Amino acid sequence: MDTLQVIWPVAIVILGITVAQGLRLVKQATGHLKESAKANAFSATITHVLDTVDTLLQNASLTIISDLKEKTADGQLTKDEIEQIIQHVKQNTLAVLGDDAKIILESFVGDYEKWLTDKITPLVNRQVAVQQLPVAVDGVKKINKV
Repeated sequence: MDTLQVIWPVAIVILGITVAQGLRLVKQATGHLKESAKANAFSATITHVLDTVDTLLQNASLTIISDLKEKTADGQLTKDEIEQIIQHVKQNTLAVLGDDAKIILESFVGDYEKWLTDKITPLVNRQVAVQQLPVAVDGVKKINKV
């Protein structure tokens, strides 16, 4: 029997095994790349949504000031009126964001309405303090200062 006749089938089997292992490794690497691409896309989407929220809240100061002027027409501002302003800004922000952004926020921060309220409250309180508006607490007016 010729040596080539013995080596040739063994070489083909080894080549087949090597190709199969190579394909398995390529498939694994491709899977990791796909997962990495998904993670990068999700990260970019979250960043975009968070940046959008920040921009909306930066631009909300006009709404806050307008609402504060309206609510202080009687000479004082109540805690309930401050809460109404916070809710107004939150509803405006959520309306602009839309449902997809809400789903993304929920997956990232959990209760996005509470998270948003926590971001808006200091903005409203800061405007109350900056404008030195009297806030009625238990019927007593107090001036908030920065």
